[in-house]
Amino acid sequence: MNHRVLFVTLCFLLGLLVLPVSAQEEPDFPLKFPLPIPTEAQIEEARTCDLEAKPSTIAGKETACHLAQQALASAKLRLTPTIRPTEIPLVYKILELNPALLLRLSMMGNYFNIGSLVALPDFATIPITRFELTYTFSGLGGSADYEITISNADKKPAVEGHVNFNFSYGADPSAPTPAPQILPKEVDAELVQAFGMALDDFLPIQEQFSSVPCWDYYPDWTIKLTFADKTTLKLVTKDSNAIGIGGPWQTEIDGQNYMQYSASIVNALNDLFEALNIKFGETAAMGCGSVNELLDDAYPSVETN
Repeated sequence: MNHRVLFVTLCFLLGLLVLPVSAQEEPDFPLKFPLPIPTEAQIEEARTCDLEAKPSTIAGKETACHLAQQALASAKLRLTPTIRPTEIPLVYKILELNPALLLRLSMMGNYFNIGSLVALPDFATIPITRFELTYTFSGLGGSADYEITISNADKKPAVEGHVNFNFSYGADPSAPTPAPQILPKEVDAELVQAFGMALDDFLPIQEQFSSVPCWDYYPDWTIKLTFADKTTLKLVTKDSNAIGIGGPWQTEIDGQNYMQYSASIVNALNDLFEALNIKFGETAAMGCGSVNELLDDAYPSVETN
């Protein structure tokens, strides 16, 4: 099993790697959904590619692996966190040739949430009629238990559910448990419909997984969207805490598993939570160890099982 050092995890947790991209014009989505499922040869290439190697300059050597080496070599030349213009077409080409390579930790550390990679599924533009969210969190001195349902979400959204939390680290243990927060009865329809537009950048994976490299920080999310044509979609984080407030986000569409390569769902959640006047779970302290290659989690081999 491949591992990377602690700083990779910390990078994920601090701000979800919202990397600014150069202001040059670029296609909204270079590739349509769904991407082809990687072949065994592509997965093996992604697993064995030496991303620390010096990029080859020999003509005709532009495999996905060589392009990834070029992208990371270019990333090392950044003077600011902004992605260099020369990196963007390389990432697009890698995505086209072998999306599994983007699941390597060094690629995620530089390009997760680059944005505008894979278009939305066709059903994502259909109005969402029902939104269901379950969120639990536990950490050192903090806990949360949220269950929120928004019905009639495309017209006059009605909110119901419960929001129980206790983030009073160091408080007197004999003190009364805080009362559940009262949710507003309504919310703007746009905030719910934003979750349809947040279904971008889904990369195919073999199976859903849980990545938990950190301790004293345990979020878990489930979101169920129901669309006007009765299509339903379940989005989960599988107890993972490798990325930000919990993640990576995963789902199943037409029998195929996917992982989101952006923070679009989190951005939609942030806007919704702000409108509902609720907050994400907090911990007084936490720690993180080494991170498994998410490629190995998403495409487990005999050796990684």
